[in-house]
Amino acid sequence: GDGWTDADEASCSTGPLNETDYPTDSDGDGVCDNIDDIDDSPVFLVYSSTSQLFFVNEPITPLVANTFGGDVRTWEIWPFLPPGLALNGETARSTTSDGTISGAPMVVFDMQVFTIWANNSQHSSAVEITLQSVVPDPDDSDFEMIYLVDFMNLTTDLDETYLVPEIFGGNITSWSISPQLPEGLDFNTTNGLITGVVAVELNATTFTVSASNSLFLHTHDITISAKLLDTDGDGIPDVTDEDDDGDGWGDVTEEECETDPLDAISKPGDYDGDGVCDLADEFDDSPIVFFYASDRLELTVGLEMEALEPRIAPSAGGIIGFSVVPDLPPGLSMNNTTGVVSGTPTEPYDHLVLEYSHMFTAVNGQNSFSYTVDFIILAPIIENPDSDKDGWSDSDELECDKDPFDPVSFPEDIDLDLVCNHIDEDDDGDKIGDLIDAFPNDSTAWDDTDSDGMPDELTCKYSTDSTNCTPILIEDIDDDNDGWMDLNETNCATDPKDNLSIPADEDGDGVCNLLEEYVPPVVHILWICCVPILLLLLLLLWLLNPFEVEESEIMGPEPQFSSTERGWIGGGGEYDDPFVLREVTGVKPGSFAESHEIIKVTNITPRLMCDFIDMASEENGSRFSMRSIKSSSRGEVEFRLQFRDDQLTPKTTSYEGLIRFGKATVYFVWSVEVEVTKDTPEEEIAKKKAAKIEREAKRKAAMAEERAREAEWKASKIEREAAQKASKIEREAAQKASEAAEKAAEIEREATQKASEAAEKAAEIEREATQKATEIEFEATEKAAEIEFEAAEKAAEAKEAEDLEEQRAAEEKAEMEAEERAKEAEERAAEIEREAAEARAMLRKKAERRKAAEAEERAREAEREAAEEEARGAAEREVEREAAEIERKKAEKTAIIEREKAEKTAIIEREKADKAAEAKESLRKKAEERKRKLEEEERVSREDRKKAAAREEEVGAEIAERHAKLEDLEEEERGKEKTLLRVAGRMKKIDFGKIGFATHADKDDLDEIDGIGPFIEEKLNSLGIYKFSQIARMDSELEDRVNEAIEFLPGRVKRDRWVDQANVLAANPNLSTGEKGFGVVSLEAEHQAVEAMAMLRKKAERRRSMEMAERALAGAQRREAEELVRKKAEERKSLEDEGKDILDKL
Repeated sequence: GDGWTDADEASCSTGPLNETDYPTDSDGDGVCDNIDDIDDSPVFLVYSSTSQLFFVNEPITPLVANTFGGDVRTWEIWPFLPPGLALNGETARSTTSDGTISGAPMVVFDMQVFTIWANNSQHSSAVEITLQSVVPDPDDSDFEMIYLVDFMNLTTDLDETYLVPEIFGGNITSWSISPQLPEGLDFNTTNGLITGVVAVELNATTFTVSASNSLFLHTHDITISAKLLDTDGDGIPDVTDEDDDGDGWGDVTEEECETDPLDAISKPGDYDGDGVCDLADEFDDSPIVFFYASDRLELTVGLEMEALEPRIAPSAGGIIGFSVVPDLPPGLSMNNTTGVVSGTPTEPYDHLVLEYSHMFTAVNGQNSFSYTVDFIILAPIIENPDSDKDGWSDSDELECDKDPFDPVSFPEDIDLDLVCNHIDEDDDGDKIGDLIDAFPNDSTAWDDTDSDGMPDELTCKYSTDSTNCTPILIEDIDDDNDGWMDLNETNCATDPKDNLSIPADEDGDGVCNLLEEYVPPVVHILWICCVPILLLLLLLLWLLNPFEVEESEIMGPEPQFSSTERGWIGGGGEYDDPFVLREVTGVKPGSFAESHEIIKVTNITPRLMCDFIDMASEENGSRFSMRSIKSSSRGEVEFRLQFRDDQLTPKTTSYEGLIRFGKATVYFVWSVEVEVTKDTPEEEIAKKKAAKIEREAKRKAAMAEERAREAEWKASKIEREAAQKASKIEREAAQKASEAAEKAAEIEREATQKASEAAEKAAEIEREATQKATEIEFEATEKAAEIEFEAAEKAAEAKEAEDLEEQRAAEEKAEMEAEERAKEAEERAAEIEREAAEARAMLRKKAERRKAAEAEERAREAEREAAEEEARGAAEREVEREAAEIERKKAEKTAIIEREKAEKTAIIEREKADKAAEAKESLRKKAEERKRKLEEEERVSREDRKKAAAREEEVGAEIAERHAKLEDLEEEERGKEKTLLRVAGRMKKIDFGKIGFATHADKDDLDEIDGIGPFIEEKLNSLGIYKFSQIARMDSELEDRVNEAIEFLPGRVKRDRWVDQANVLAANPNLSTGEKGFGVVSLEAEHQAVEAMAMLRKKAERRRSMEMAERALAGAQRREAEELVRKKAEERKSLEDEGKDILDKL
């Protein structure tokens, strides 16, 4: 029952009745190893070279096959080798062959891929080799061919491949690739280009690209793998994955909920956790969080309490109803729907045991939340907080060291903050403490560097009535009192607040050296002498110009000499049919892009300057502007068209440039799309963090995969080494067995030869003995015949001579002699027979001894064979033991590696999941915060619109009133007032819900923005725009409306970038005009900040210069007025004195 027949087991020397004792069959061919002469285990085939270039009729360098593993029975090749080349073993089936390709090609054949198989009865191994036969061309030179990519990990049906070979040196006439590229990818056999979109999944496969000319052939290996898109990396491709991004929401549900099914961060909001996205959920059952503004209320009987409303968290779920335990004190009630507590307590109430007197609970379908409030209701009391009715409570007056019963004695409060000066640390409210304020009772000033009683700066910003603010103090124009005005020190790069920092003025003319230009006298002399000489030389050169080229001889760019590697999308290069280039999309605002095509133009006049002009510059501005380029000495130019979004596209826009290259010669059409993404800084940061987390996770996964591949490679290496070692041991054992068999055969041949020689020698001895016995017998017969003949002759003679008796006596005697002789002959024959018998006995003994020796030899041979068989078995068992040990170690190592890999992968996955959860939680919080901000902004917008509507009604009344007063104004003032009234009438065109509402009390110094002067500021104020933040929130449409409303030059608001400047000023409200820092409201305005700061600095410098000039003029006018007043006072006093004298005389 072990699967082997009894006959097979008998042949294989195993027990047919023992199911655990069965033959070994290493190669699995059904023939046990004992009698199997051929190893049919797996075969591994490699060649010494997989690509080779042959020359016709020249012997090739043999391509030698190396096989590992089992034996090779047959060799095959397809297609068949061309004439002159042969595969060793292609036709042979019984003799040993090694699969070597050799010979000399007799014909020319193109580059072709041949597949060679090495087979046995169970397995096969194939190798593809690339061969080509050419007639060498001595003009061909060597070359180098590479691809810039050695490994491509593609996404099936998604990633587009465009792989171009880089060639250095000679030309290439033939291309091929082995094996064939997977479906969807194409290999161009003309230029080696690999293009397309892979359409199937593919494990990492190495493709060999071969390129050759008539003398040289080179190859390059490219490894390609392809997998279907698996966005969430769960091993299920998106085409069959119901949740592509692995965020727990099905793709269909995400599409219904308007989120991206391929973005794990973009998933439907489900604040209540009921599995229904908020977009489709009519009620939010998420956890409730609310509180009351005060958790301890002290009320008085008879006094109505201020309604106590619950404050619900923005992220809290909906509330079905409120309840309270125990009942509220008498006179108080709660709205069970809104949770608002109101009423007038009627009885005193206090609790003695409970920490809180009442618990309020809100519920919805899934959650509830409770909040405790302590009510204490006091008996009614009579208070008189302001005994003298002066508007200050008695306690406040006592704290401010005033008499609470004297209405004339009340605290002083300069800044009207309801904190008297006696206890106020900043009496004038200018944000500068009294201890460091040089003018603690004046909100318009605080610094006095030189302590001369004149403030360094004056401002009405902190005045309680900034509209009617008129500073009493006079601003100091020389803060450090070093004799140099602040404006001059700023221009001369010295500190106007440091009396030791004084501008250098070597000539003492009141103008510092930095602002003076020094020109040595020798320069004037050289200038006067050299300029006329230079002009004469230029004129002479122009008259004698030998290099002048006729206009007709200049060859500019022409369409027929213009080309690109990938070809044009369309067009012929003329004005009415320009070359069409591939569109570039996804360009970020303010960034740079180049065309996909490299454009080459030839047949141009050498060193000719060729310029680029965008014929559609009115729509595109300077975005397609490029510097002119000069043709080479060969009359060629290569370039890419360039696009630069230097005007900061505000929204996603597609620009189409019609670019002319040269003078009315070659025209190109190129479209570029600028994509504007309106993400908040938080979203940008979150996306960057998520992308960073994803990149880090991918990097760690790639590292783990690389380590796994390395471990797998090491394991396969160990396995190969073990297989090679086992094969080596097996080959050595087979070689030893073969040597033993050969030695046994040789011994057997020697024994057989010796036995044959002994048999031949015995046969020769027997032949000699037989021959000798025959000879003796013949001699005895002849002798007997001779004796008989002699006796007959004697008898005849006796008959004649004697009588019959004598004859008979003679005959008797002859007979007796004959008998004796016969007896002697018989004895002699018997002796010869005895000698022959002895020889035969000796031969039989020798044969027996030989047989005994042979039997003994056979026994020894059997013992030797048994010993060798035992040694082979021991060697095989040792090999099997070592192989099993290696396999066990490999399995253990593989298990350890797999376990480490699984642990590391699990750690990476956990880290990735934790980071993703953190990112999701951060995004959720930020989304909630953004939602709250949007709701708050919407609420503020509604309030601003209401305020703006009310303001419009007030403005309407003010306009009517101001119209009535126009006639009382002077002509210049009347014109200005009419303009302001006209601008104010356009207030309804402004969406204050978008930019925000402000009043004159909130006014910023809008003229700090470059492009806004005093009159423009008044126009903006008439329009309801008072703050930087309002201008910063204007979009493109509002900019145009405001531009039109204030009757400004068209587009001036955008060109001067009011919004960018306002962003900077709104973000840095505490900086002075000359010290504006680099600040931006959003990441989108960052690239505009530098330009905005430059404009602000220029504006600040101009304004400071104007202020200094105005202050200088005002100071001079003030001094003149004071002098005039003084003179008039003196005249009036003189007249009074004269009048008194006259009266005295009268």
